[in-house]
Amino acid sequence: MSVQARNQIFFICGFFTALSAENTVISLQRCLAKNSWTDRLQVLASACQLANTCFIASLIGLPATFFNNACFEWSAGGCTFYLVYQLVSTGILIFRATILVRIRWRRSLQILGCTALAGSLLTIMAGIVNQTAYISPDGYCFTNLNWRRTNDIGKSILVVIYLVLLVCFLVPVVNQIQMIRSIGEGEVGTQRLTLVATSFATRVCLAIVGFIVPQLFPVIFGGNNGGIFSGLEGVGFVVQNYFGVVASAIPMDESTKERGTSSCARVIVEEPREVSSRASYAVRVYSSSPIISPRPRDSTKS
Repeated sequence: MSVQARNQIFFICGFFTALSAENTVISLQRCLAKNSWTDRLQVLASACQLANTCFIASLIGLPATFFNNACFEWSAGGCTFYLVYQLVSTGILIFRATILVRIRWRRSLQILGCTALAGSLLTIMAGIVNQTAYISPDGYCFTNLNWRRTNDIGKSILVVIYLVLLVCFLVPVVNQIQMIRSIGEGEVGTQRLTLVATSFATRVCLAIVGFIVPQLFPVIFGGNNGGIFSGLEGVGFVVQNYFGVVASAIPMDESTKERGTSSCARVIVEEPREVSSRASYAVRVYSSSPIISPRPRDSTKS
């Protein structure tokens, strides 16, 4: 890999390192303001993702002598941060995205999602343990994590998880928006729900794209191409990891940006009681914004 290409790739990694640091600070601010268990886990995920990004950027931009030629050990150290980040971040996303699902299906979906996540991380871990690491002719570390395509398989499982979670979250939100409009509640409630749905969908879609695009690098850049592909593969890891941790975070809300905190709209989703059902469906997504829910009809009016 030429010096110019390596410097350009290192610059891209540095840019996403700065974004990861900003995301960690925002997560920490939210944790200090609300101090819920999900906020504390989000800080852990963001910090591990930042550490993993620093490891990848260092392996790409610094010569092997900086690591005392211990390429495998340093790569495995960075991968440890990746596994912790992915476990916590995706776990948070599973529970947040399924909170609007009917109660009788919610726990099953969460168990299925966690099982798929465990399978994904185990396949990725197999690639980490069996990775090849050596020093390239230009004196930099080179690693190959895709032992028997385990890394591709693990990332593909993550893409499927993200797609399922996207559907699990958007379908109830769309139903709620239609219900609010049907009872003539105006545009205030629907606008906030639409913002929440759009923000969530955008962040999850970016995470999915971040997982898929690096898989196309061998086709786009024609294999190794003088070592450039190995550097671009590292960039792909940095991009997908950043968008992955952003997908699990609560989006910024305009009403709280001025106070330096982040939140999503606080929503109550209620489904009218069916004649054959004994329980209604009521789910709350908490934040600092006002509650949005359809007002009950006045029983005195007919």
